[in-house]
Amino acid sequence: MNASNSKKEHLMDMNKKEIWINNTLNSIDSIEQVPVSDNLAFRLDHIYKSSQVVVYRIQPKVRWAIAAALTTLFLINVYTLSKTLKRENSEKAVFANEYFSYMNSI
Repeated sequence: MNASNSKKEHLMDMNKKEIWINNTLNSIDSIEQVPVSDNLAFRLDHIYKSSQVVVYRIQPKVRWAIAAALTTLFLINVYTLSKTLKRENSEKAVFANEYFSYMNSI
């Protein structure tokens, strides 16, 4: 009997929640849009018209200098990475040769 009572209570709680949700959603229907005052419209229009867009142009020489610097940095990184990988591979080869050197006598 307790189980049936708890189910009824749960259903009543759910019904209360659904009623509250529906009332909240229906309250939006009565909201009307507020008209914009002339003063506010004038101020917003004035702000829009008075704002200026500043365009900064980069000279072609500067663009090419930046491109050359970035290319140089990229190439230096590739060169360094390739040297590092070769050194690691050679170190691994030396380690493997020393570790398995006992097998040469077999």
